[in-house]
This record gives sequence, structure tokens and C-alpha cells, in this order.
Amino acid sequence: MALRDAGGYVEDGPDADLTAPHATYIEQGGDFLVGELAGQIVAMGGFRPASEWIADAVSDLATPAAELKRMRVDPAYQRRGFGTVILRRLEERARDAGFREVVLDTGADFDAPRSFYESSGIEHERNLTVDVGDSSFEMALYRKRLDARQH
Repeated sequence: MALRDAGGYVEDGPDADLTAPHATYIEQGGDFLVGELAGQIVAMGGFRPASEWIADAVSDLATPAAELKRMRVDPAYQRRGFGTVILRRLEERARDAGFREVVLDTGADFDAPRSFYESSGIEHERNLTVDVGDSSFEMALYRKRLDARQH
């Protein structure tokens, strides 16, 4: 819903990672968390080793690096701290797994997630234009070092 509301949802888009999160995240050396409240999923997010494209796009990336993916909070539960809890737990688990940095991408015009990441200490690296078929869109790349304990 949040992606639809922000204009970032692609109907029938590639969601293979959500149909097989264990294979996509856990078996690849990452993790995937789901936040529930009264039996309802209200938040989620995961990380896996950084993909080649984002590793190439971020300058001087500390390795190994984890790529944050699928950070989502149900719109009815946003601004209650659920996203912050998921993000902090993912950072802790990535650090504990030996990753030295986290990276992520989001739509350059997605103001709410960009504000969330920046207020969470994740730094904007740069924007880049991504070509997909006959169209293109602008992505914002973010990063955060995990070397020292951060709370």
C-alpha cells in the first residue's frame, strides 16, 4: 500500500524475494524481519549481501556490505516507531554477521522514506538514473558504516 500511495508500485513487478524470503535473504547470508501487532503484519525489512550493481554504484564501499531491502510499514502504522525498530534490528544483525556497511536505494522522489533514512543516520550518497527497457527513473543511493557499535 505504501508503495502504491507513493507511485512506486509496479503491478506484476518482480517480487520473487517476497515469495521466497528464506532463499533470498537467509540462505544468502542476510536476514528478514517481520513486525507483527495483534497478529497483523505492520512492518518488514531485510538485508542480504550487496548486489553487484549497488556495490559498483557506491564509491569506496566498505566490504563486506549489506543491502537493505523491502523496508515497509503499513501506512496505518507509520510514525509509531515500527520502521525504526526494524531498521535498528537489521543494522544490529548485519553488524553481528560481519557486514561493515549498509547500502540501500529508494526512489529519488520518495520524500517520506528519504526523510526517514536521513533522520536515522543513513547518509545520502548520490542520485543516479536507471534505465529499464524504454523508460528510466531516478534512484537515491544511501549508505551507513557499521564498524562501531551505534545506538
